[in-house]
Amino acid sequence: MTVKEIVLEYLKAQRFDGLCNVHDCGCAIDDLMPCCNDSIEHCQPGYKVLCTECPYYKHDECVGDPGTSGGCILSERPKKS
Repeated sequence: MTVKEIVLEYLKAQRFDGLCNVHDCGCAIDDLMPCCNDSIEHCQPGYKVLCTECPYYKHDECVGDPGTSGGCILSERPKKS
């Protein structure tokens, strides 16, 4: 079993949607660890949120891609207003 498989199994068991690294980057379970570089060691489990729910989107800091994924992965779910 690879590290990627172990992480994937854990994320699914704990009901996370992917990984994120602060708000610099994120990857969803269906495309886990595409970067395959040293920054992976700083990633943490996260939840997918729509860009309109992302606190960084409102300040033009969101790294999500509304044209494709429609959101990003954050370490915490945003609080509903």
